[in-house]
Amino acid sequence: MYLPPRHELRPRRPAAACAGGAARPELSDDTDPKSVLYEIYRAKHENVEVTNELSRNNLIDVLDDMPWLGKLSWLQLLVYILAVGSHTGGVLERIANGADMVQLSGDLSATLVLWQVTVLYVEIYGKRKLIKKLILNLEALWSSDDKLRLEMEEIKRQSVKSIYKWISQFYKILTCYMHFYFCLPFFATAVRHFVLKEDFAFTTIYKLKVPFQYEDNFLLYWVASMIDYGVYEIMGNN
Repeated sequence: MYLPPRHELRPRRPAAACAGGAARPELSDDTDPKSVLYEIYRAKHENVEVTNELSRNNLIDVLDDMPWLGKLSWLQLLVYILAVGSHTGGVLERIANGADMVQLSGDLSATLVLWQVTVLYVEIYGKRKLIKKLILNLEALWSSDDKLRLEMEEIKRQSVKSIYKWISQFYKILTCYMHFYFCLPFFATAVRHFVLKEDFAFTTIYKLKVPFQYEDNFLLYWVASMIDYGVYEIMGNN
């Protein structure tokens, strides 16, 4: 089917207000039917595209579309609980060793974030159906495209795309920062250990309470660092 380029689309004259108080475009005798078809096709295509993108990044929709993922979510919750216990134990150990609040600022912040994420994860997963029902009710209160003028449809569509675009950019920047934050100290430690042959105790970014000693074993230090890095990576993506 032939669809004309956008510059061939002809302007439309506003019609009388329809139900709901919004005016719809009126087709005159000289309106090109192909241009109307193109506009409908473009609007529907962009709406579906944005909706699909938002759904792929929505935890509630993902859990409903893939029930098997619900079983894995319990594993993720277990990982969060173990991480909370490890970080909390590390903070308590540092307090017992005489660390003050300034020295504990980084560990306390990371531990508090883990506690918040764990509690929110339980709340969202446990009440996801109620949350989804609320979102659908709010959507029903929002004006549908059938009650909007063509230019208002375009504004609405572009607003949703813009919000999604900036949220996506924010998470990309946050992910890059997290990679840099965790990987730089690890690479610095590797250079000191393998290249400079220095003898020192390996320390992770945050003090961890784990069932093995990693301070004098680089392999165990790497395991502890990657586990902690993985937890924050999953947490950031959610």
